[in-house]
Amino acid sequence: MSQSPPGSGSLPAPALRQQLEAAVALHRGGRLNEALAAYGRIIEADSRNFDAFNLGGLAALQLGGHEVAVQLLEVARGINPGVAATHAYLGAALLGLGRFADALAACDGALSLQRDHFDALLHRGHALAQLGRGEEALLSYEVVLRGQPGHLGALRGRAGTLQGMGRHAEAVAACDAALAVDRGQADLLNNRGVSLLGLGEPGLAVESFSAALALRAQDAQALSNRGAAYLDLDRCAEALADVDEAIRLRPDHLQAHINRGNALNKLRRHEEAVAAFNVALAADPHLVDALYNRSAALRDLRRFDEALLGYDAALRLRPGDADILNNRSVVLLALDRTVLALDDLDALIAAGVARADVWSNRGNVLNPQQEIFLTVRSEPGRKPDRVAEEDGVYRDAWGFPYIVILDLDYDGRVRNPFFGAPGEREFINAPVAVMSLGADGQANWTLAASGQPAKGTPNADNLYSWK
Repeated sequence: MSQSPPGSGSLPAPALRQQLEAAVALHRGGRLNEALAAYGRIIEADSRNFDAFNLGGLAALQLGGHEVAVQLLEVARGINPGVAATHAYLGAALLGLGRFADALAACDGALSLQRDHFDALLHRGHALAQLGRGEEALLSYEVVLRGQPGHLGALRGRAGTLQGMGRHAEAVAACDAALAVDRGQADLLNNRGVSLLGLGEPGLAVESFSAALALRAQDAQALSNRGAAYLDLDRCAEALADVDEAIRLRPDHLQAHINRGNALNKLRRHEEAVAAFNVALAADPHLVDALYNRSAALRDLRRFDEALLGYDAALRLRPGDADILNNRSVVLLALDRTVLALDDLDALIAAGVARADVWSNRGNVLNPQQEIFLTVRSEPGRKPDRVAEEDGVYRDAWGFPYIVILDLDYDGRVRNPFFGAPGEREFINAPVAVMSLGADGQANWTLAASGQPAKGTPNADNLYSWK
């Protein structure tokens, strides 16, 4: 403990020392409220007593009184700025108030005085993580762990930061490392489940959430998360039971209401799903997932105008989102607003979002009666006689795109691309015509399409579905 400056109150120095020793004894005995009150009495008698402000700030911090802790510790730092622990305590208190930039500055102040102050490094990592500076946060935790390999706070911080950065495989490993130190960490088991969900492992996620609930049965967060995992497994009844229990425990748990809506959607109880999403949106109208999934329910109820409003609101909050644009195109098509639907889908394709469902929806816009002209498998990669999922192109045996002509006015015929060449009629009497350009990938529309007249021309190796 550092030596306090000379007192300025009415008590003599020996009496102040006795009071301080008594306060410290209360503090060490875990009687924090009494210790804080005792430090306060010393401060009343000596307004420059560093130890009373410093230790009083620590007691307030340990009690969760972050505002009081900041007030006391800022005074202590002003009295004696050369104590690393004071800066570290202040950093922790500022973290508790959500003042992350100020917390980082306080921790850096501690480390300028003592480079290996592990509490300051730990709190610095937490502040950096909250400021979105994940790589720097991980470095802070690593310094702690090099000095104290089993430091649970640093292990937990590393796991949470990795999860926030979307590095879920590493986050699971980090959670496992922390759980090896203390298996009884329900929140770590919960976070581990969230990362397993992010890795597309809902079955393993259910196991992790269930382990968390075995330690803390009334954990609304774990119940809501397990409900989401059950949904991914199509175990909708169990999902609904979990989220309903989460809402019973915490009626203000907005994600649980969203998960409830998702479960009801899967159960095709769309009216109830809309009501569940509305509960969440009444509390926070900016919940993109609630807006998006409510629109899906409204679409299934054929309430297309309302669905469109929801998708539009979601896009204002998350511009350019591929899933929202893709699903909005379905609603626009249902409202006969085909040009806008096509604009949405073409914007996605131009942005490189060439998923199979995007191409399928684009086909539905161009083919509003959704007549099936061709049935072809789609697969990743540019394989012969397959539609490539990346670009929606149907390729022939030589890897060239097939030319596909569809009867989109539904009169049972398509226009002949060789019309005008010798012997070619204007229309082909078929709802679809498919043409391969052959090994050379070429065609000449002014020359004969096939047969003896085509020999020696680019059309000689062409293949036609109508010839």
